[in-house]
Amino acid sequence: MTVRKKLAALLCLVLVLPGGCRSSGEYYVEKEHAGQLDGQAGLSSNAIGNYYTLQTSLQNMIRSGRMSDKIRMSGYQGDLDEDLEEIREYFTTVYPLGVYAVQGIGYDKSRVLSETEISVTVQYRRTAEEIRSVVEIAGTAEFERYMTECFRGFEEHKVFSFNWFTDSDEQFMQRIMKSWMAAAEYAVGLRDISFTFYPEQGYRRIVEVEIKYLDDAQQLLRQVQEVRAAVLEAQQQMPQVTGERERLEEVGAWLAASVVPDEEATRVVRETEGLQKKTSVYTAYGAMVEGTAAQTGIVLAAEALCRQLGFQCQAVIGQMDGSVYWWLAVQTDEGWMHLDVLSQEMQMAAGQEQNVVPKRVFTHQEAESRFSWDEEVYDFS
Repeated sequence: MTVRKKLAALLCLVLVLPGGCRSSGEYYVEKEHAGQLDGQAGLSSNAIGNYYTLQTSLQNMIRSGRMSDKIRMSGYQGDLDEDLEEIREYFTTVYPLGVYAVQGIGYDKSRVLSETEISVTVQYRRTAEEIRSVVEIAGTAEFERYMTECFRGFEEHKVFSFNWFTDSDEQFMQRIMKSWMAAAEYAVGLRDISFTFYPEQGYRRIVEVEIKYLDDAQQLLRQVQEVRAAVLEAQQQMPQVTGERERLEEVGAWLAASVVPDEEATRVVRETEGLQKKTSVYTAYGAMVEGTAAQTGIVLAAEALCRQLGFQCQAVIGQMDGSVYWWLAVQTDEGWMHLDVLSQEMQMAAGQEQNVVPKRVFTHQEAESRFSWDEEVYDFS
């Protein structure tokens, strides 16, 4: 899977002008009105008189997806020609919804005594329904929740509006993958993810996310049901222990005994940094149903099992010894614990001085010296 940034040629947007003619200012047509307007006093009381109210009026027009509107002005403060061009430039190169949805903006100005009426025409590259479907996002945590729900529904397209965006491209992809992993048993059949920013830079931007799957939703849902059934069966096979650390150890032990690690597939994960197509070997379906999986699939299976046992947990993509590595972070009464399902570390079994067993559960302090992760993406505070 690769990140594809598909930025449109935003700086080459065409200004659409009624009738194709331009005034000396080149941005609107100016003509005298043939007659007088009725109710001039009423018109003046609602007229626009400065740059900011003019900008707000056009912003409301774009947000509602209207193609044309009339704006009445009186006693305008400032250079109207310059302000109209500045506003047009703002809405087609800076304002996120305009960059996302607007192809061009044209103005037609008419004078009636002391008032001016501007007919605004907007040409859109998106439908009104697409504009209304943009999801306003308050923060990254809310975005992750939305994306996880998208993955659970096998949705293929979503558009979000951020008021405060600070992620790099790599961090944003990590955040999307974090959301996919949080879907646990639904994290199957992922083929490719791409995203596009409108505009390319800035704290305020719209992000269009496109998702492709290896199978149709019906087939993927059948895999989800098989994973759920296998998780319930595994829960019945595990010893009933009460301590949280002990339960996590049992999850690790059950996976070690029941799933064959696919070393070649795990190598592919390291080389692609986890962005390869998610065939079954990379998912909980491979681990829980087929019995063979890469490290990614075993970690997703651990997540599904731990949630079945009542834990709040999160699969993590980080690094160990300079290579991409996956593990499971779990909230417990003792704080965050980290389950390393493929750990090679050994320890003495409790109360058995000569019995050496794998050490798969690590405290958060131990994990900090064992793994590394992006703290902007994974918050364990």
